Amino acid sequence: MRVGFGHYHSSDEEIYIVVRGGGRMKLNDDVIDIRANDALRVAPTTVREWEAGPDGLELIAFGTHTEGDGGLERDWWTTD
Repeated sequence: MRVGFGHYHSSDEEIYIVVRGGGRMKLNDDVIDIRANDALRVAPTTVREWEAGPDGLELIAFGTHTEGDGGLERDWWTTD
């Protein structure tokens, strides 16, 4: 299952920890494989989104929340 849009932040960074399962994460134009126990730091302005693999994907996201800092990119991850 893939989330239907990418998102980004102008100044906030995020850290994702994969707790269970795995899948892929798209960071700007790069797609990387992720699995349990991986930790990823995502810099501000990087458009990001994730896709669960066959065993599902459970992750925790850490970051700050600055009102009005982010945006969405609809139909951003349309190819494999």
